[in-house]
Amino acid sequence: MGLASNPRHATGMPIWQRRVLVLALNITTTPFLLWQFYLFYEPDGISTLELLILACTFFCVPWSVLNFWNAVITLCLLAFGNAEDSVYPYFKGKGELPDISSKTALVFFLRNEDPGPLFDRMHAMHKNLRDTKQVQHFRFVLLSDTSEDDVAKMEEQGFAQIRNEIAKDMSRPPFYRRRRENVAWKAGNFRDYLDHHSGGDDFFIPLDQDSAMAGELLVRMVSSMEKYSRIGIMQTLCYGMPAASAFTRLYQFGIRQSMQTYNLGNSWWTDDCGLYWGHNAIIRTDAFRKHCVLPKLLGKPPLGG
Repeated sequence: MGLASNPRHATGMPIWQRRVLVLALNITTTPFLLWQFYLFYEPDGISTLELLILACTFFCVPWSVLNFWNAVITLCLLAFGNAEDSVYPYFKGKGELPDISSKTALVFFLRNEDPGPLFDRMHAMHKNLRDTKQVQHFRFVLLSDTSEDDVAKMEEQGFAQIRNEIAKDMSRPPFYRRRRENVAWKAGNFRDYLDHHSGGDDFFIPLDQDSAMAGELLVRMVSSMEKYSRIGIMQTLCYGMPAASAFTRLYQFGIRQSMQTYNLGNSWWTDDCGLYWGHNAIIRTDAFRKHCVLPKLLGKPPLGG
């Protein structure tokens, strides 16, 4: 597949104009709302409690205003625009599944957690990838910082049981490594993997212990990275898995309805400066190794180290 030096330009309003518009909307709406709160309390004088409420409002309102305008932008995109062309023209989520040729590592991280559900998800993802007929371009990587011996034993036994099954048709056998010295924790474990075990990986996708991704989505993400060589990282929108309790399910319903609403509008104006959540994103391995290693700061954590 040929490489494009730059992602396709988004259609519609230029990015700098989008950002100016969002900035203008926020710096006009926020002071107006704060002034209305002040006028509500001012006639009878402002007590200490009311002053505290105003102070809290001052810190909370800007975030709510930003989310409000993100939601309005999303509504406009869905009603009058085309998100595929104006927000993510480099990614095609519909149509025939593209062919890919590169190698991608699916990297899971563990530390003192029950590994059973993770192995179930790895098995399901492997089956899903085999259904795409492109499983040969992926491999599983499991990096553990587990310090509890009983959990470590569960990891080793569980991995041994599924190793051969999830290795079928993949680019390379699955890789499992547990460190006994947890230098820099998750970041340190991955840094060591990058330096010594990532040879042949064009891309990697970091995944939390409770993460799972569909095979079709993985293939489409890799295809975008292959086609547009200047994309270094592409973040997906992820949702929480269904829970058991009524309160949690109600909360997740709200999250599922709001996440796309806020994030589509947010992506419209942040463009290539959007959020990276630390997982469920595809990253260019060589570029990350060369340019994303953070220096060790003087002093003790959290300000140093």
